[in-house]
Amino acid sequence: MCPTLCAVGYAVEADFGAGSGGRAVTAPGEAAWPEGALAVRVAEIGTDGRIGEWLSIPAGSPYL
Repeated sequence: MCPTLCAVGYAVEADFGAGSGGRAVTAPGEAAWPEGALAVRVAEIGTDGRIGEWLSIPAGSPYL
Protein backbone atom coordinates (compact mmCIF):
# COMPACT_ATOMS: atom_id res chain seq x y z
CA MET A 1 0.00 0.00 0.00
CA CYS A 2 1.34 3.42 -0.93
CA PRO A 3 1.49 6.11 1.76
CA THR A 4 0.59 8.71 -0.90
CA LEU A 5 -0.78 8.67 -4.44
CA CYS A 6 0.75 5.83 -6.46
CA ALA A 7 0.86 5.56 -10.23
CA VAL A 8 -1.21 2.70 -11.56
CA GLY A 9 -0.15 3.57 -15.08
CA TYR A 10 1.07 6.29 -17.38
CA ALA A 11 -0.67 8.22 -20.12
CA VAL A 12 1.68 8.72 -23.07
CA GLU A 13 1.10 10.96 -26.12
CA ALA A 14 3.58 11.10 -29.00
CA ASP A 15 4.27 14.03 -31.34
CA PHE A 16 5.23 13.01 -34.88
CA GLY A 17 5.33 16.59 -36.17
CA ALA A 18 1.65 17.53 -36.05
CA GLY A 19 1.24 17.91 -32.28
CA SER A 20 0.52 15.40 -29.53
CA GLY A 21 -2.23 12.87 -29.93
CA GLY A 22 -3.13 9.23 -29.87
CA ARG A 23 -2.97 8.68 -26.11
CA ALA A 24 -1.74 5.28 -24.99
CA VAL A 25 -1.98 3.99 -21.42
CA THR A 26 0.85 1.82 -20.14
CA ALA A 27 1.72 0.05 -16.90
CA PRO A 28 4.49 1.51 -14.72
CA GLY A 29 7.87 0.65 -16.23
CA GLU A 30 6.34 -0.30 -19.60
CA ALA A 31 6.40 3.05 -21.42
CA ALA A 32 8.52 3.01 -24.59
CA TRP A 33 9.55 5.68 -27.08
CA PRO A 34 7.39 5.39 -30.22
CA GLU A 35 9.50 5.01 -33.36
CA GLY A 36 9.69 8.26 -35.32
CA ALA A 37 8.37 10.47 -32.50
CA LEU A 38 9.89 13.95 -32.16
CA ALA A 39 8.72 14.28 -28.56
CA VAL A 40 6.42 12.60 -26.04
CA ARG A 41 4.24 13.79 -23.18
CA VAL A 42 3.93 11.53 -20.14
CA ALA A 43 1.68 11.81 -17.07
CA GLU A 44 1.00 9.50 -14.13
CA ILE A 45 -2.45 8.02 -13.67
CA GLY A 46 -3.32 7.80 -9.98
CA THR A 47 -5.23 5.09 -8.15
CA ASP A 48 -8.29 7.35 -8.30
CA GLY A 49 -8.06 7.59 -12.11
CA ARG A 50 -6.93 11.21 -12.21
CA ILE A 51 -4.12 12.17 -14.59
CA GLY A 52 -1.26 14.19 -13.11
CA GLU A 53 0.78 16.95 -14.67
CA TRP A 54 2.21 16.32 -18.12
CA LEU A 55 5.97 16.15 -18.67
CA SER A 56 7.22 16.83 -22.21
CA ILE A 57 10.36 14.99 -23.28
CA PRO A 58 12.12 15.84 -26.56
CA ALA A 59 13.88 13.22 -28.69
CA GLY A 60 17.51 12.82 -27.66
CA SER A 61 16.85 13.85 -24.06
CA PRO A 62 19.51 12.68 -21.60
CA TYR A 63 16.66 11.55 -19.31
CA LEU A 64 15.60 8.70 -21.59
